[in-house]
Amino acid sequence: MDYYDILNCAPDTPIAQIHSEYRRLALQYHPDKATNISQQQQSKHQQKWNDVQEAYNVLSDPVQRAQYNRWRTSRLPLGFNQWKSRSHTMHWTFDNQRTIADKTDSALPPQDLYAMFRSYQI
Repeated sequence: MDYYDILNCAPDTPIAQIHSEYRRLALQYHPDKATNISQQQQSKHQQKWNDVQEAYNVLSDPVQRAQYNRWRTSRLPLGFNQWKSRSHTMHWTFDNQRTIADKTDSALPPQDLYAMFRSYQI
């Protein structure tokens, strides 16, 4: 299920366009609007409404939208909600400033490290 397809939008669509598509689909699929249709059609409308709600909740929030875009490009065989719950373990960063700051002239020479290991007692 692609949220952009549900809202008839492209990944670079501005947020205002997403809001207007959501409003258009809400008028069409909201449960209060589905009064004179069969039970089977009501269940289809309810499912479509749930999909529209989920897509809008993700794409209207800039943080979740960025996560969703990363998930779409990752091509992992997980659903977005599964991927999002694991996302904190899947991203690596590198802090270049910290690495530079950690390299000081007071670092131990290799001989001192060997002496430190030899002096360790169990």
